[in-house]
Amino acid sequence: MKLSSVGSQFALFLAAGVFSAGIKSIIQVYPALFSLQGSALTPGRMSVILAVMIIIGIAGVHPVVSISIAGPLLLPLNPDPSRLGFLFLSCWAISTACSPLSGRYQVSPKVILRSNWLYAAVMWAAASTACNLFFIH
Repeated sequence: MKLSSVGSQFALFLAAGVFSAGIKSIIQVYPALFSLQGSALTPGRMSVILAVMIIIGIAGVHPVVSISIAGPLLLPLNPDPSRLGFLFLSCWAISTACSPLSGRYQVSPKVILRSNWLYAAVMWAAASTACNLFFIH
């Protein structure tokens, strides 16, 4: 593997880190704007957040970027690390498989979207169900 072939991945991860640091800084500067007092990362909230992250991923935002943005926003909720990891892993797996911008298939983006919307919905439902079964306190 040539070092020049990983340049785009390096830029992606670097940009994700900058987004994450920026979001964390904004939260520290404007704590009242992002106050999540009394909130928790419940399975229902997790399902909604996962759906939003999947839709954003299918629209073209790489899962690394959405995870790096969602991470600092969810940390004030003091989530269970396993639940947060499950959320991020589910987002990554579903979004990458369904996104027409992943570039892994020699198929037109329209065909990928048309073929994968049902898969995305079923996998979202499966991940949400697994979350409800395994992460109930």
